[in-house]
Formats: sequence, structure tokens, C-alpha cells
Amino acid sequence: MYGSEKKGLPTTYYLTVAKERIRVHSELKYVDFVPLNNVNAFNLGNPLDGLSPGGAIFLQHHSADPAEVWKTIPGYARDIIRQKRIRVFALDAVKIAEEVASRSELAQRTQGIVLLGVFLRVAPFIQQRGLSDQELYRAVEKSLRKFFGKLSERVIQDNLEAVKRGNKEVLELPPEVIEAAA
Repeated sequence: MYGSEKKGLPTTYYLTVAKERIRVHSELKYVDFVPLNNVNAFNLGNPLDGLSPGGAIFLQHHSADPAEVWKTIPGYARDIIRQKRIRVFALDAVKIAEEVASRSELAQRTQGIVLLGVFLRVAPFIQQRGLSDQELYRAVEKSLRKFFGKLSERVIQDNLEAVKRGNKEVLELPPEVIEAAA
């Protein structure tokens, strides 16, 4: 929601994907995916409120150890995750963005591009359409050229690499880790 990012508060933003034209533009009450760029969001409210059963969350996290990621989620949120059978994904998008961005001033913006790769891995519409990785990345590159084409070929390729790494490197916490401490 506009303004919160200027105050250092959690920011709510929406991406709506549908087979047909979207005619209503409003805040969503129920969602299938919640990205959390800071696990501290759990201490500022309930970011899982409105997350559909069977949905997914993404956590920006420095660790690739599923048990370590799970331990950083507060107890109340772990209970909700178990009850709603929410899938949990984690990745250090900050690190990837810093590694991929050829210009240091673009590293922060590149984090969002890494998150696009995560979203494309988690979102069901890619599997539903039966897109291969090659088809998916061709479509992503086409969009990147549209938005970043005036900058340079290097910027386009950096962003494409960020999407690919987000898609391939994101870790899904296995059910046995989530259920182990129940």
C-alpha cells in the first residue's frame, strides 16, 4: 500500500495473473503467494492472513538449510503453515542480485527480478500451460527487452540471469521439516 515503504513499514503490493482480462483493480483479500523480503514481517503483523490453503510463501533468507529457515519463523506462523498446508520457499535473493548485477547501483532493483524467477517457479500457471524452461525464458527475455532494451544488452542479460537463478536456486522446505516439530 502506497506510502508505507517511505516510513520503513511493510509494503503490500499485488500481482494478479489470470487467463482472462482483469477488470477489477483493487486490493486482494485472498492470495496464493506471499513474498516476504524480511522474516521480521512476522513480528509486525500476520503476513499469512488471507493466504489461501495450499498457497505459498517466499522468505528472503541467507541460509540454504531448510531446518535453519524453519526455525526463524515464529511459532504462530508455523502453526498456520501446517494447518493450511502452505508451501515454504527460501532463497538469498540479495546475494544473487549482488552477484548478477553488473552495476552495483542496480543490485537492489535486481532483487525484484530474482523474485520474479521464484514466482515463476511457484506459480501454477507455468505448469498448467506446459511451458518448457526454454519457452519460459524466451518469453521473459522478450519482456526484459521491452522494459530494459534502451539500457544495454548487458542489463538485459543480467536480469535474465537473475530470473533464471531465482527460478532454479529457490529452496522449498520439505514437508518432513515442516511437520517434524509439530
